[in-house]
Amino acid sequence: MSPNHRLRWVVVASLALLLAACTLSPASATPTVSLPTMVSATLTAVAQGGSLPTSAATASPPSARATPTFTSAPAVGDIVGLLWQDQCQLQGGENGEPLAPGPGCREYPDLGIGADGEHQPDEPGLEGAQVSLGRGACPDAQPLSVTVTDAQGHFAFPKLAPGEYCLTIDPLAPPNRDRFIPGVWTAPEPRAEAEALQQTVQVVAGQATEVAFGWYPTAHGFVGKQCLERMALVSETVEDGTEVVPGKPFPKAWVLRNTGDCPWTTKFALVHTDGPLMGAPERVFLPHDVPPGGEVTVEVQFTAPDAPGTYHSVWRMEDPQGHRFGLGEQGKGEIWVEVVVPQHTEQISPPAPTVRDTMDSTARWYLVDNAQAQFAPGAGVLTLRALQAGTSDTWGLSSYPALGDAYLEGVFKTGASCAGKDRYGLIVRAPQPSQGVVVTFSCDGAYRAYLWDGDHYHGLREWTPAGAIHAGPHQTNRLGVWMKGDTIKIYANRILVGVVHENQYLQGGFGLVVGAEQTPGFSVDVDEVDYWTSPP
Repeated sequence: MSPNHRLRWVVVASLALLLAACTLSPASATPTVSLPTMVSATLTAVAQGGSLPTSAATASPPSARATPTFTSAPAVGDIVGLLWQDQCQLQGGENGEPLAPGPGCREYPDLGIGADGEHQPDEPGLEGAQVSLGRGACPDAQPLSVTVTDAQGHFAFPKLAPGEYCLTIDPLAPPNRDRFIPGVWTAPEPRAEAEALQQTVQVVAGQATEVAFGWYPTAHGFVGKQCLERMALVSETVEDGTEVVPGKPFPKAWVLRNTGDCPWTTKFALVHTDGPLMGAPERVFLPHDVPPGGEVTVEVQFTAPDAPGTYHSVWRMEDPQGHRFGLGEQGKGEIWVEVVVPQHTEQISPPAPTVRDTMDSTARWYLVDNAQAQFAPGAGVLTLRALQAGTSDTWGLSSYPALGDAYLEGVFKTGASCAGKDRYGLIVRAPQPSQGVVVTFSCDGAYRAYLWDGDHYHGLREWTPAGAIHAGPHQTNRLGVWMKGDTIKIYANRILVGVVHENQYLQGGFGLVVGAEQTPGFSVDVDEVDYWTSPP
């Protein structure tokens, strides 16, 4: 074919293609295409009023009449943080010279001298500390996730949606305690107490928000605001050597006096320092503030171990900075609880009693009514009330037949006030109303047995703590007295707590006893009295 013919065919073909394009429908002229990421970003800029960069023109965009679709990258941001040990070198302090800020220190107007809250290259990170993240502003953020710091003290929460978040580091939390205490915060703000520190963080898409926490390890807090911290033991429950029932919960209470020169707040705590914990929490915070010279009762709930043995648990006081102190002029003394789980615990399971008195009627009981005490019938109970506090017991006998070898049981319910050696119980083998063997339980969980001959007291067992006795107000205790010959066994809630021997009175009547050591008007309800003429 000649060149002229070839040219003619090219022109014809071009015209044919042009005519075909003109006859296409509008819908078929808008194909859907997928653009490379670079082109997608460029088109976005153009749509917002920008100009197409020269470099993008080489990407061969499709026809201007095309409508492209594309997917944008997720809009997320990161939180990256640092937890470091803020360090301070104090100067002075010798030969009466006052302490002054040294390298890495500063003086805070309201706190005293401490680390400066600024991270220096030679200050190490705090490894293995737990950091919590919540969604929303502090302090009401919703828990989201938890991480731990690496060997350099760094931590991160990546790929977060934009918005407010709350970071929390609690130095008293179990994962952190061994790494933090003692010490105080210096950044992002100084704190005189070792408490949970929170920081609200704003996350922005495409950015890494940096945060930092500074912890100043010190046993003294901020210098210049130090307190003399001391305490004294006023009284306690659960005496050393008290027998407890295996696996049974029991409370221990200490009354402590603040003998230092600064107040204690509710952020002070009694903390376990040595020995078995026996199911108690590691720290028990004070129930109220205590000024210098004031007193506070701290009660700790323990659970007796299952294995026989003697258990000694040691405790001290701890201030909000983690500094621990105790008894004595130097504050080095300790308080403790010591209990004994016996090798064998004897229990009694008697059959149906010979006589059961449910106190629906009090016709069988002498109703005492004098300046010392009153016995008054109630709704299915007989209420015993000690009107005066002191050392005297008051009793009234029943009209039931005298008992010799027998088992006697009374069910007693304490009311809203029951403390110390306020007491209640039974008199047995009473040949006369003014004579007999008296067995009582006290409100602090002890028992006592003695013989009264009408004129004199003869101790058979002085006050002895027993874990089987339910101590305190609003408690129910079943007091049992087993008698055979000169042997008397004492049961608390059908668990043997003591054995005494007495051969002066081997038979006699029985009755109910009440006394108050520190609560005038102390009362206890007797719900039931049973006896067995043959000891089980």
